[in-house]
Amino acid sequence: MEIQQLIIILFTMKGSIKHTITVVCDTQYEQTIEVNKEEEVKASYFIFSNNQATSCKVQVNLMWEKSSADIKLFSIIHNAYEVIVDGTIYIDQSANHASGHLQEEILLIWWKGFTTTKPILDVRNNDVSASHGAKIHNFNPNNLFYLMSRWLSEMQSKEVVLKGFIDSLFDLENSEIKIIWASEDLISKPKEELITYIIEKISKNILIQTAH
Repeated sequence: MEIQQLIIILFTMKGSIKHTITVVCDTQYEQTIEVNKEEEVKASYFIFSNNQATSCKVQVNLMWEKSSADIKLFSIIHNAYEVIVDGTIYIDQSANHASGHLQEEILLIWWKGFTTTKPILDVRNNDVSASHGAKIHNFNPNNLFYLMSRWLSEMQSKEVVLKGFIDSLFDLENSEIKIIWASEDLISKPKEELITYIIEKISKNILIQTAH
């Protein structure tokens, strides 16, 4: 399977919550999960698509007192295709002392890629903690310069940075991993093999870009 698009969603949630993931491409994937009041849920979603345009919508509703959600949406754009990331946290008027935080981050490897990122907070209660933000970045030239000064090629340096970026997404301990739109052999891979697979596939396009 060729990876044209990759979106990674990390959840840490507690309280009485419903969240829905909708991924729109040629087909649609949708899942709703309910979280009990005292339960903490950690989950990682890896969404693989071989289509030229992918839209990912995440809706999290905080409905009760002290419920919380920490949502991070990552996308790696390594070709001339389009990714739309649309995250929303809704905090109900009855959700006193709730906590909702949403961060969207795009690693833009291929300069011809196109992205739209829309982190949205819909807050109906003043007694809450909430934040949202978005970041779009490329390879840090200072990091590449440092690695290349250690006798790594530009390609090798970018692979090191890419691996560090993906490795950092596995900091959540005991996180359930869900893989969407992928073959059975990929779904069954352990974490380290999954990281290696992603880097190998994306590195092909990095090599093309570096050559230009």
